[in-house]
Amino acid sequence: RDPVFSESLCKELQKKFFQQRCELGRIGRQNMNQRLNLNILQKNTFLLPRDILATANRLIGMKFGMGTLDNMNHLKNKCIHFVTDLLQDQFGLALVRLENVVRGTICGAIRHKLTLTP
Repeated sequence: RDPVFSESLCKELQKKFFQQRCELGRIGRQNMNQRLNLNILQKNTFLLPRDILATANRLIGMKFGMGTLDNMNHLKNKCIHFVTDLLQDQFGLALVRLENVVRGTICGAIRHKLTLTP
């Protein structure tokens, strides 16, 4: 017998996960398929209800001693960041700081001018 879910719960899950918000990417889809023994097409790069069910099934199985944990120190589980990506992030932060300084200076000058005029 299938579990019965309320309509509001189904809508909330649909809105939160399955409206093309959670994109896995091509590599992410490949890893999900491999790790969870799924057979979903590579071109489908968004999170699907089958992914959530397979993940829950795997976690429940692991709770009962089936399957193995990933070794988080293994190189296949590491993310490589290119220098250009890191520089882009730092440059973006610098621009935001510069914007805040310029806004603060302009607002301060306007406030100062307004208080000095009779």
